[in-house]
Amino acid sequence: TDLTAQVLRTMPGRSFLLGLVNALFLGIIAVVIFQIGQSIGGFFGGLFGLTGLAILSALLGLSALSMAGMTWLMHQRLYGDAAATLPTLLRTSLILISALFAPVFGWFILLPLALTASLGATLIALIQQVRGGKQNATN
Repeated sequence: TDLTAQVLRTMPGRSFLLGLVNALFLGIIAVVIFQIGQSIGGFFGGLFGLTGLAILSALLGLSALSMAGMTWLMHQRLYGDAAATLPTLLRTSLILISALFAPVFGWFILLPLALTASLGATLIALIQQVRGGKQNATN
């Protein structure tokens, strides 16, 4: 949560672009695999369909991981250095969810932007974790 919030704070543009590239690339692959499964039908068609669905689920899961970081960053910006208590975190989450589910603007602008940026932030944070782990293992 802290690492993804830090990535979103320091590299919002890079997070968005990385998330957009990965979402488009893997999303297109998932849709193509799903369509191949639809045209084949039967058992193997079902396997292709499940594979496409698994790719899309992985993308949404990675995006959801970083939404906690986005909530934490939003809490820091709303409340400053105030202690993160459960009521303030719930209030911040409610504000974020309300904004994302607002008709038209939230659905078609904020939600895709937030999911794309959070996907990129998650990927950057995972890469930093792996690189940090490798550096600690060699030292």
